[in-house]
Amino acid sequence: QLLEASDGWLYGTTYAGGGYGGGIELEADSYLRISDSVIQSNHATGGNAQNGAMAGGGGFLWDRTTVILDRVRVIGNAVKGGTGTLQRGSAVGGGVHGMRTAGEATITVLNTLIANNSIEFGDGTGSAIFGAGGGMYIQGYPAEIRHSTFSGNTLDSEMLYGVAITISSA
Repeated sequence: QLLEASDGWLYGTTYAGGGYGGGIELEADSYLRISDSVIQSNHATGGNAQNGAMAGGGGFLWDRTTVILDRVRVIGNAVKGGTGTLQRGSAVGGGVHGMRTAGEATITVLNTLIANNSIEFGDGTGSAIFGAGGGMYIQGYPAEIRHSTFSGNTLDSEMLYGVAITISSA
């Protein structure tokens, strides 16, 4: 169901769109290497509707891409799920959200700082479904993380695990 607002835009009233990759978002690319870089102060926010939408990857989100982060600082990024009256939006990967829905892509994180990133559920009166990975959320990827630091990342007070990193096989 769509609602036309005074600004002429059409907005979903039942299901909202998601918010992904506040700083960088990649899908189905074959290879990316980021070295000696800073990904800082970005935000990904889910859309608002009766069912608030999910958000992920405040600084960086990728899917089906081999990624190497080397000497990268991922600092002060945030993810917030969408506001919902029936269901509040979920949130994952305050700094980084890597997901592999298909293919053979891998993740390598070397000499990297992932710090002061945050995730929180959307506002509203509805229940919240899922939230994890204040610093980083890796889903369905084989990952190698060496000589890296996770510090000062935070979760919404209702979330119970994965303040630094959450790794999920699916």
